[in-house]
Amino acid sequence: MAGSPYENADVRAECRETLVREMLLRTFAHDVRGAVMGVMGWVELASMDGEQLPAGLTRSLDRLETIVGRFDSVSTVSATEPVDVRPLLQHTLGLEVRGESEPALIPPLRFLAALELAAPEEIELSIDLRGGRSRQRIHLVGLPSAGVQLAMAPHYETLIERLGERDRVLGACLMRVVARSSGGELRGEPPDRLNLFFPLA
Repeated sequence: MAGSPYENADVRAECRETLVREMLLRTFAHDVRGAVMGVMGWVELASMDGEQLPAGLTRSLDRLETIVGRFDSVSTVSATEPVDVRPLLQHTLGLEVRGESEPALIPPLRFLAALELAAPEEIELSIDLRGGRSRQRIHLVGLPSAGVQLAMAPHYETLIERLGERDRVLGACLMRVVARSSGGELRGEPPDRLNLFFPLA
């Protein structure tokens, strides 16, 4: 891994900024979709009550829903590569890691960039075989509880408020983007733990 971009702190910092922008866009699209669906529900109820609504209103809502759906279909899917997580973390960030690891399909630069900011107190690795799938489980312990909550249920307004703070809370939240943009899975264990799952290579 000598000479890899993962070892460059500036490259990791730049990647973090990309993750922040992506998280904002994904959360914004999610919140807009929720608002549009709420309005569409009221429009449908009004039409069932016999109220005549302007045709332009329903057309505009349909158009907005289509735009949000298209954003979802083209939103970033990051490339993965087979990486053994234990040596990656030990060599690049000098972290102590416990447990079992095998090469898994992860986005290494994005993972390292978010993990460096999140700075968990412990990292435990294991192989998850549930559901007929073989996956690398990365158990992050000792994260800020606000970061775990935000990772599991991000809200656009809350994220905007936190943008001035490049802290562990934001780092924990970025784990959501890392997992979901690369075919992985994120599960929370409040108050201070996150689990990331990536398919084995």
